Amino acid sequence: MADQEAAQDQNKFWERLGILTAPLNKVRKMIEMTFRSHQVACLVGVAGIGKTQIFSQIAEDNDWDVVFMYLAHREPEDIAGIPVPNKDGNSYRFLTEESVFDIINSKRPTILVFDEWNRGEKPVMNAAFTVMEARRFGSYTLPDHVYVAAAMNPSEDNYVVNEAEKDPAFRRRLCFVGVRPDANVWLEWARGRGNIHSIVVGYVDIQRDALIDTNSRDAGKIYANPASWEKVSNALKACEQMAAEQGVSVEDMLPILRIQLAGLVGAGTAEAFIGYYKDHATAISPAEVLGSYSKTAQQKVLSLVKSHKHRELTDVCESVASALSSGNFEVEDVVGNVSIFSKDLPHDMANAFFVKITKHLNETSDTDLKSKLSRALSNEPAFREVYMRILNAHENVEEEIHSDEKAG
Repeated sequence: MADQEAAQDQNKFWERLGILTAPLNKVRKMIEMTFRSHQVACLVGVAGIGKTQIFSQIAEDNDWDVVFMYLAHREPEDIAGIPVPNKDGNSYRFLTEESVFDIINSKRPTILVFDEWNRGEKPVMNAAFTVMEARRFGSYTLPDHVYVAAAMNPSEDNYVVNEAEKDPAFRRRLCFVGVRPDANVWLEWARGRGNIHSIVVGYVDIQRDALIDTNSRDAGKIYANPASWEKVSNALKACEQMAAEQGVSVEDMLPILRIQLAGLVGAGTAEAFIGYYKDHATAISPAEVLGSYSKTAQQKVLSLVKSHKHRELTDVCESVASALSSGNFEVEDVVGNVSIFSKDLPHDMANAFFVKITKHLNETSDTDLKSKLSRALSNEPAFREVYMRILNAHENVEEEIHSDEKAG
């Protein structure tokens, strides 16, 4: 996790551009606002994060059309049109590409997205510039019910892109916003309209860092990302269907599935996911801790503690802390469970758990949630007991250190 955070710190494209970042649910509202104010939103984010998908969701929810123009695959004439002389021979007009003509003449509201915006050649970019500035395709003007937007990858890292956003003329005509991954937002979508396989949801829920594997990405390897997890879900559904059709168990199909998943999320993540699939009944989701912390969930935790499975416990603590800071739970409903859960952890793990909670709360802008959760936890006897236990442990360690120093 530390390596991933360090990699992210090295690639702060949002600071270079002087913009803010937001998860997809907030980005969506911003996009709709730009449509109303006749501006062009440009989403900036790593590949596979869901930039394209958010435009499709807006179109679906509003019963609009959405058209994606991939500038890397376009010629200037596809956007600017081809000049054709008029009958008088003294003037000309532009012959417009058929798909563009359909957009202009459609009566339905349409989102036109210039995808891979900074992958186009310079003449293509110049043609797109005219559309963004003058809302014109050659001789035709876009009607008001056509909304223009753009999406792009950062210029840093290993992306094969141009540096068009360094041009002040381009920058001032777009409303840039950075899109950042948010496991809580993705999981909410995955459980709902995303219809992602429950095993995939469960795995990402307890392995939040697996949503985007930045280490593999930065190393130039196949890596896990939100788009690839959707493909994993589809692969798993297909595997289960094939197993049923052939009258075999899914276990028999796993060697083949492992090969496919390695090509989607990388060999290491594929292996970990296959292991989770085999043993998912013993996994612990944040909802099991925050929702009720039943005897079954508590026994799972105590079993991990007894088996000294620190890695698994660390993953559970991380996912619970992240979910706790999401604001999707009522504080008064979960603080008791959180306190008992922390009491079941070893001293050092409980301490690390509190640090994770603090970290995630500091990253949220919901100050009410911070203060409300802090007050509620401080009023829980189990939490106070764990907190005092940690303090006493620290004091004992300090006394031992001082004793050793005097003895030396």
